[in-house]
Amino acid sequence: MSDIQLNNETLIANKKVEQLIKLISLIVFILGFIYLILMNHLATKGFGLEQLKADKLVWQKEIEAIDIDLAIPTSIYALESNQIVQEMPLIKSKTFLEISNDKVAFFGE
Repeated sequence: MSDIQLNNETLIANKKVEQLIKLISLIVFILGFIYLILMNHLATKGFGLEQLKADKLVWQKEIEAIDIDLAIPTSIYALESNQIVQEMPLIKSKTFLEISNDKVAFFGE
């Protein structure tokens, strides 16, 4: 009788071990699936971040171009409205003298 009882206990222990292995396998599978979902989510966020960085760069370039476009008329207006510039006589004939290679001087009458 003890052999039968020992055999039954061994079968029960084996079934419990099999169930434990199945449970551990299921947990590993679920955790692996969750890991894949999180990695996909992280990669998607990284791609979105790169898109935002590219958009930011484009906007910065546009802002710089607008700043330059605004600065040029402001500078010319400031020069034209300067009292010293307004008092300068107008030059009718413009002549340039070549002093040396790539250097010229303005000579006006």
